[in-house]
Amino acid sequence: MRTIETLRQQFDEFCKANPVGEEPAGLYEPVDYILSLGGKRLRPVFLLAGYSIFREDYRSAMFAALGVEVFHNFTLLHDDIMDMATLRRGQSTVHALYGENTAILSGDVMMIRSFDFVMRACPSETLREIMQLMITTARKICEGQQLDMDFESIVDVSVEQYLHMNRLKTAVLLGASLKIGAMIAGASEESADTLYLAGVSFGKAFQVQDDLLDAYGKVSLTGKKRGGDIISGKKTFLYTTAIAQLSELRKTVFTDLYHEEASNPEVKIQQVLRVFDEMRVEEVAINYIDEMYAEGIDYVNAIDAPTKQKMLLLDIVDSLSGREL
Repeated sequence: MRTIETLRQQFDEFCKANPVGEEPAGLYEPVDYILSLGGKRLRPVFLLAGYSIFREDYRSAMFAALGVEVFHNFTLLHDDIMDMATLRRGQSTVHALYGENTAILSGDVMMIRSFDFVMRACPSETLREIMQLMITTARKICEGQQLDMDFESIVDVSVEQYLHMNRLKTAVLLGASLKIGAMIAGASEESADTLYLAGVSFGKAFQVQDDLLDAYGKVSLTGKKRGGDIISGKKTFLYTTAIAQLSELRKTVFTDLYHEEASNPEVKIQQVLRVFDEMRVEEVAINYIDEMYAEGIDYVNAIDAPTKQKMLLLDIVDSLSGREL
């Protein structure tokens, strides 16, 4: 029986057997390093699950799955440079370990090779459409990253602005992953488009879920110290939901607290969480997450394919929506 764990295992084996490149080592060792850090492998798993709705031999889509994972990690590598982050998945970031110039160039080659990998899996009749989808997705992710950077200097970011950024930076690649899998499998245009909408809905839920886990998640379950977004003053769904409800005076006090460099991080986290609790942002976030997952599932159910063939994707979504706090 196919599960998210078996797909991840098979994908990881394929990833190791098909390196992005070998020489010069100074270019490709950082690529091997960031890919070896693992992660959820959500995008390749989504692509393979989208393919499996329409065809059985999902290994035919492995190169495309590798392509979207390499592309995703390219964005993380460059994000870490822009954020001056020193840790990724509990390990040193590429630029911290190999230097900024190397990290930039290694990221560039990852982006280029990601398109190459996707092309290897594309049938000739859908090659142009799939490449155009990759190009459009890449552009939207860049737009989302710029908005995220712009938010650093904007105090009063609205919930709607945040959700728009989230859709571009995170959700569209999940939508594209499902759609590419479907297109490679020969799905109808309508089914592929519907899967794209499903992936976007799941991606929107997933990012808000990450925001929620950062503030309220148990360290034993998330593997990360609680309150990282709060300490760094990052604009999240929780933050934008809170300030939307505060009076002007309280908003000023709260935003000053949220963006100050804390001498005692734990005290700052507790102060911010008290405001979050008062504004019931956890409840609002959970309702939004549930709504987005339900919306995505409705899209999946609307696809003209036997329910049995949709179960792998639905099981994956069920495992994601059930992530514990």
